[in-house]
Amino acid sequence: MKKAFTLLELLVTILIMTVMVFAIYSVLNIAGAYFPTDTVLLDLQQQARQTVEIITKESREASASNITISPIDVNNDVLIFSTPSKSGVSYYVNPANGQLIRQYPTGTMRVVANSISSLKFSLTGNLLIMTVQTQKNAQQKTLTFQLKGRVRVRNEP
Repeated sequence: MKKAFTLLELLVTILIMTVMVFAIYSVLNIAGAYFPTDTVLLDLQQQARQTVEIITKESREASASNITISPIDVNNDVLIFSTPSKSGVSYYVNPANGQLIRQYPTGTMRVVANSISSLKFSLTGNLLIMTVQTQKNAQQKTLTFQLKGRVRVRNEP
């Protein structure tokens, strides 16, 4: 007698394989929907960290008496400070395009970061606190990321 599969066994096998293929497709489809959003959020985090790192590195050389914070609008401040080797370094956000601008020397501007929606500073004693918020649209959603940085500036000479 020959050994063979019955029609019922073949149908059950096809049904199981169909369910497995559908499950794998569903998982990949969901992952594909979130991947672009996660990539944008990662970029926002990187822009915020870069902003905090660059301002921290340069402003820690300034003393509290050489730091000026002026509001540009409700969401943005301009930070102006002097260090022993540089005078009049400023950081501000261009509200039209969300670029963080470093200006030094006067008239020389360099884009430091993008997608910045808010940049606020406060100075308490010799502690400079900055709050950076980045924002971008991805797949009909507005994604935001906020980061705070604290910098101990130099003690008075």
